[in-house]
Amino acid sequence: MAMGGRNMISLLEWINGALKSIDTSDEPLSSFGADPRTLALSSDAFLSSALKVARSLADQICQAQEERATYEIPNGVPCQPLPTPGSNWADSVTVRLSSRDQHFNGDHRDLQPLPFHPNKESSARPGELRDMLKSAIGDVSLLEKDEGEDEAAERYNYLSVASAILMPPSNSVNGGCDQVEDEMQRIHALGLLFYDLFSGGERPSETTPHKIPKSDGISHHEKPELLEGNQEPFLLHHQTETIDIASNLNLFDEIGDADSIFGSLNGKHDADNIQEQTPKKKAMKSADKMRSVSVELLKSKGLPWSLCNLIANMLDCANGDLCGDDSYSHMSDVCSDLQRMLDKPHTYLDDLDLAKLAVTGLQLNETVFGREAEFASLQGAYKRSISGESELAIISGTSGTGKSVLAHRLGSFINMRGGIFLSGKFDQLQHATPFSAIAAAFNQYCDMLVNEGETARAEKVAAELNRALGQEAFHLSRVIPSLSTIIGQDDSQYGVDQGCVDAQKRLLYLLCQFVEVISSSSGAPVTLFLDDLQWADTASIQVIHQLLLNSGSLNKSKHFFFLGCVRQEEVNGNHPFFSMLSTVCQFGIPVTTITLSCMDEDMINTLISDVLCLSPRLTRTLANIVHHKTKGNPLFFSQLMISLSKDGLLRPSLSRHRWEWDEEKIQSRKLPDDVATFMTSNIGRLPNEVQMALAMLSCFGASTKVTLVEALETQLGMSLIDSMEKAAAEGVLDKINGSYS
Repeated sequence: MAMGGRNMISLLEWINGALKSIDTSDEPLSSFGADPRTLALSSDAFLSSALKVARSLADQICQAQEERATYEIPNGVPCQPLPTPGSNWADSVTVRLSSRDQHFNGDHRDLQPLPFHPNKESSARPGELRDMLKSAIGDVSLLEKDEGEDEAAERYNYLSVASAILMPPSNSVNGGCDQVEDEMQRIHALGLLFYDLFSGGERPSETTPHKIPKSDGISHHEKPELLEGNQEPFLLHHQTETIDIASNLNLFDEIGDADSIFGSLNGKHDADNIQEQTPKKKAMKSADKMRSVSVELLKSKGLPWSLCNLIANMLDCANGDLCGDDSYSHMSDVCSDLQRMLDKPHTYLDDLDLAKLAVTGLQLNETVFGREAEFASLQGAYKRSISGESELAIISGTSGTGKSVLAHRLGSFINMRGGIFLSGKFDQLQHATPFSAIAAAFNQYCDMLVNEGETARAEKVAAELNRALGQEAFHLSRVIPSLSTIIGQDDSQYGVDQGCVDAQKRLLYLLCQFVEVISSSSGAPVTLFLDDLQWADTASIQVIHQLLLNSGSLNKSKHFFFLGCVRQEEVNGNHPFFSMLSTVCQFGIPVTTITLSCMDEDMINTLISDVLCLSPRLTRTLANIVHHKTKGNPLFFSQLMISLSKDGLLRPSLSRHRWEWDEEKIQSRKLPDDVATFMTSNIGRLPNEVQMALAMLSCFGASTKVTLVEALETQLGMSLIDSMEKAAAEGVLDKINGSYS
C-alpha cells in the first residue's frame, strides 16, 4: 500500500515493485528456467537502488547517534529518533521515490528529524505519530490516500530512489542505556533489515533478538554451556538443515596458498615448496561458522559476496565477545562501506575472479594513489601553457616516490586531448653525450610518425623541415636517426661538415627549430618531459632554456610546456638546472614545483583497500605492517606487495571469496632497509636466462628500445624478448612507449 499516493511507499511494496520492474529476459540463466525474481535480486539495477535504500537508513541512524553524542539536547527539543534494538524495523521503513525528472544525488539534507524525545518513551497515540510524520516530511498530501492510488502505483519508477526513512514505533525510542551496547545491537537490527531488503522480503526464520552477552570474564575459548541458560551466541536459526559451503571450502585454504593448488601450472613441484606449504589448521570461531550459514540464503540467490559479508558482519555484532574479527563496531563504518559499494561497485561490490587471481597473483596497475592534488596542479600548469604563454613544471622527490609515474599519467592526459607528449630520460652512463635524452625524445616522435601510419603528418613535417632548414636538416638527422626516414636524406648526399665554428650551438638551434616545426605542422602544443634531470648535461639544459624563451612571454603565439623530474637527494643549488630556473623566472615564465614525499599510513591503507577490493577497516592492520616495513616509499610498497603475493603470504581465498594474508609471517619477514637492495634481491630470484638478458641490456643504458632487443635476439639466437617480458611481469622493468627501462 502506498503511503502518500505518489512517491512514499512501504519497504515491502518497494521491494516487490522494484523486482517486477526489472527485465531479466536477457539474463543467460533465464533460458534455463531460472526464477525471474531471483535473477532480478542480483541484477545491477536492483542492487544499486537497494544500496541507496540501505545507505539512507544507515545514514539516518548515524546522524541521530552523532547528535546524541555531540549535543546535550534540552527537554522538549525534538531530535533524530533512535529505534530500540531488536524491534522489527522492516515494517517501519518508508521508501521515498524520486519524481521522473529527478535523480538521486546522495544528499540527505532534505531529511527532517522526527520529533521524538531522546530521554523518555513517547506516549503519543497512532494519530499523533501520524501528525509527527506529516510535520517531519513537510508535505501533508504525501500521507493522504488518493482515489487513483492503485493506478498511480503502476506508474512508479521504483528504481529511482530518493531516500528511505525509518519510522520507529511509539515505544521504540531508546535513551539512557549503555551507548556502545546499544550501537552494536542497532547494527545487528539493521543487519536483519538488510537481510530482508536484499533477499527480496524473505526474513530469516526464527530470528531471536538477543542482548549482547556481557563478557564477565568469559572467553570465546570457553564452552557455550557457560552462557546464561540455553542461549546460544548465534543469531539466526534456520528450521531446515543448511549446508555450510564456506566451511567445507576452508579445506582448500588449509592446504596453503593458492599457488600450492595451481602450482602445477607454473611447474612448482620441488620439495622446498612442499615443506614451506605444510597445511596449518586455522582456528575458526564458532561465530565465524555461523555467519557463513546465516547468509547462505543470500549467497544462493547470487548476491555479491562482499554484500553478503557486510550483512553477516552486521548480524555478528550481537554475539558480543564471541563475534568475529571482521564484525562491525561502529555504525559509521557501515555507512562508509555502503557508500564505497555505490561509488566504486567494480572494486567493492562485484565478486573477484578467483580463477584468474589464482594464476596471475596480485596485479598492481599504474594508478597514482594519493597524488590527486599534485596531478590537478600539473593539469592546471599544462592548461595555462596552451591557453597563454609557456610554462614549466618540476617534480622532485627521493627515489621511488612515483615521480615518473605521475609524469606519464599527465602524458596520457595530454595525448587524450590531442597534444604532443615527447619523453626522454637522462642516463648516468651517458652524461658526457650532449642532447642524449632530448634526441631520444625527438627520435621517438619520428618513429611514431613512421610506424603508426601517420603518413600525411610525416610528409608535412618533412616539407616544413626542408623549407625551414634546407641542408641543415641533415645535421639534425645525425642526432635523430629516425628523422632521415622522414626527410629522405642520407650521408651520401653531403660531404664533410664545413663552415661551422660551433657545432654544438648549431645543434641547439636546429633542435629548437624542430620543436617549432612539429608544433606548427600538427597544430598541437608540444610538451617535452625529461626524466632524471640530476644527470642532465649542460648542453641539454641550454636547449630547454632556449625553448622556453622562444615560446615564452616574448612570443605568445608559440606554446611549449616543459615537465621534468629530479631526484631531490642528488642535486644541490649549484646544479646548472637551477641556474636555468632562476633565469627563466626573471623573464616571467611561470614555474610549478611539486615535491613528492613518501605515503603515510592512511594513504597506504587506501591503496591496499583499493587493490584488494576490501574495506579500509579490514586492511588497517596489514597497512600498518606494510607502512612500517616500507616507510611509505611507493616503489618499495609495490615491490613488497607483489613479493608477498608470489610467496603466498597474500593470497585469494576460495572459501571467503576475498584476499587474505598471514599477518604474523609478514610481520616477522626480514627486509632490506632500502628499495634498491630489495630490488636487487628480487632480481637475484629471477631465472638465470632473465638475469643474463638484463645484464646484457644494461650495457645500452637505462632504456632500451624493443626494436633493438628484437635485433639482438635475431643476431645472438637468444630468447631476449621473453626474458624482458618476464622481468617486466616481475616488476623489475617498465615497458613504456616501446622501450624497456
